[in-house]
Amino acid sequence: MFKMKLRGRFLLPTLTVIAVGMLVATVLSYRSSKSAIQDAMTGQIVQIAASISNQIEAWIGDLQVDIEALRVANESSFVAAVTSNNIDASQVSGKGMRDFAQKYSYYEFLALADASGQTVAASDSSLVGQVNVADRDYFKKALSGRSAISDVLASKVTGKPICVLALPIAQAGKVLGVLYGAVDLTSFSSRVIDPVKVGQEGYAYLMARNGLVAAHPDKNAILVTNFQDLDWGKKIAEMKTGLLTYTFNDMEKLVAFSTDNLTGWTVGVGASTNDIFASAREIRNENILIAVLVISIATLVIVLVVNPIVRSLKSGVEFAETVRAGDLSKRLNLKRNDEIGQLASALDSMAEGLHQKAQVAEAIAGGDLTVEVPVASEQDHLGRALKGMVANLAALIGQIQLSGEQIASGSVQVSDSSQSLSQGATESAASLEEIAASMTELASQTRLNAENAAQANQLVGSAKNVAEQGNQQMQGMVSAMADINQAGQNISKIIRVIDEIAFQTNLLALNAAVEAARAGQHGKGFAVVAEEVRNLAARSAQAAKETEELIDGSVAKAKDGAAVADETAASLQGIVNEISKVTDLVGEIAAASNEQSEGIGQINQGLGQIDQVTQQNTANAEESAAAAEELSAQAEQMRGMLGRFKLAQANTASALPTPKGGAAWQSNEPQVPMAIAARTMLPQPADPSEMIALDSSEFGRY
Repeated sequence: MFKMKLRGRFLLPTLTVIAVGMLVATVLSYRSSKSAIQDAMTGQIVQIAASISNQIEAWIGDLQVDIEALRVANESSFVAAVTSNNIDASQVSGKGMRDFAQKYSYYEFLALADASGQTVAASDSSLVGQVNVADRDYFKKALSGRSAISDVLASKVTGKPICVLALPIAQAGKVLGVLYGAVDLTSFSSRVIDPVKVGQEGYAYLMARNGLVAAHPDKNAILVTNFQDLDWGKKIAEMKTGLLTYTFNDMEKLVAFSTDNLTGWTVGVGASTNDIFASAREIRNENILIAVLVISIATLVIVLVVNPIVRSLKSGVEFAETVRAGDLSKRLNLKRNDEIGQLASALDSMAEGLHQKAQVAEAIAGGDLTVEVPVASEQDHLGRALKGMVANLAALIGQIQLSGEQIASGSVQVSDSSQSLSQGATESAASLEEIAASMTELASQTRLNAENAAQANQLVGSAKNVAEQGNQQMQGMVSAMADINQAGQNISKIIRVIDEIAFQTNLLALNAAVEAARAGQHGKGFAVVAEEVRNLAARSAQAAKETEELIDGSVAKAKDGAAVADETAASLQGIVNEISKVTDLVGEIAAASNEQSEGIGQINQGLGQIDQVTQQNTANAEESAAAAEELSAQAEQMRGMLGRFKLAQANTASALPTPKGGAAWQSNEPQVPMAIAARTMLPQPADPSEMIALDSSEFGRY
């Protein structure tokens, strides 16, 4: 690490304080002046923007009042011009609008349009019949019965920015036409907006609703530049009113803007921050120059004051280096009547005191704890510390001697306990091996049961599928029996029809026989045929009757078969339901067997862990026994080593003086027998919460 000389320690902090103070003063002054200028400028441009916006609103409002007065004064001629295309009315209306335009120089022209948007009268007669404004937004709004103000537009005559005011021409509540006038914005901007100056380069401008520049010191930007194409222009359009700092043409600018509620136009007033804060930078530069002069003068004064002090302290530094090297025999012996001389005398006294305490330390290093330590004053922390150290060492050595006796006694107890623990751990390990073998056999049987249960579950599932298939076939048979029954009924109806035909044939044959008998000799052959027909009809009726009896019997038997099939289907459905329940039970048994198999596997794993821990405990017990024997030997050796210390009193182990007040310090901790303390040093068994629980409540899971 860099080590600074005294001259530098005086010079650097002082100059740093002066420099920092001047820098802080300069920064604060710059910030204060900058803030004040910014607040003043911000308030000024905000006020200017609001004022111009109010003037625009008032000006447009006055224009609306004026054009409303024109409409009222010429209402009859306007109505006639837009309804009847009367040339005289159009001329009268045009003359009234020309007089009005000459009186108010803001208007580029005034015109009157009918409901179709066609211009029928105007202050400029060349517009009549030549201009149609049906597609203009202001015309549509006025035609709906409301007054309208258009956005900033480019005049088709002069190319200058204009806006259009439109009023509806109505009669009996019906809009018949629109009176509209083009207002020249150039004269207003030259009178209100262009004269605004902020600082050296600041200015005001007017932005239309669509973002086009309507008024600006740079005339080439009017109706050409669209601020909404720029990020900061979009923010201004969104915020409507407020303050914004942005960068334009690599120059940071501050602008205050206000949007007129009547027209929706935005007035912006701003300037570059370099122009705004020019005076603040001049104040900052003057403060920096003053700071440089003050630092230079302060440097010269400090060098002249510090050099004599540095020369006087060099000898003191050399003496301190000698003391630091461990040589306490030399003295400074510097004769001065100022603070440096007092410092030299104090250093000599310090060296003498350190020499005396070094002699005491040598006696303590030789094992003599009866030495008396001189204390120069209440503030002599080293002397008090040495005195406390001697007392504490004496008490500590006595305590260690007593502890050595307890360690020797406790090591014997530890050895006996370790032997007993080792034997018990060996027996536990043998028992765990037998348990592990039994659990392995049980796991094998449980796994076999799980496999058998899974196979039974598969067989029952197959039986369930077969039963469901039989049930479906039985349902088909029941449906077929129903169809047969329906067909038998239909055949019975047909047989009845045949019987009726036979009856009718018999009647016809009987009538034929009667007619043949009436015919006499000529009808004998026909009577024979009629008789044969009657016999055939009788035989047909008899056969139909027998067939009907057989079909009625078949239908009855089919009905009985359908009833038996329904009962059989219901029985099969019951069998299917019972097999489904059996399948579910066998599935649950298989799942439970699998869980039992997994649980017994976890038990085997836990038994393996317990066996491993038991084996480890056995090894630890054997190591503890060996360590106890070694501890006993070390206690004897420590007793011999402590015997070389000289103690002022025999019972120092019971009281230890505190380093600060000399009051006796009593140990508040109970004396723990070494046998118990040794047990706490043995390896502790694993946390039971980390083992697998093997109580009866856990076996319920499997």
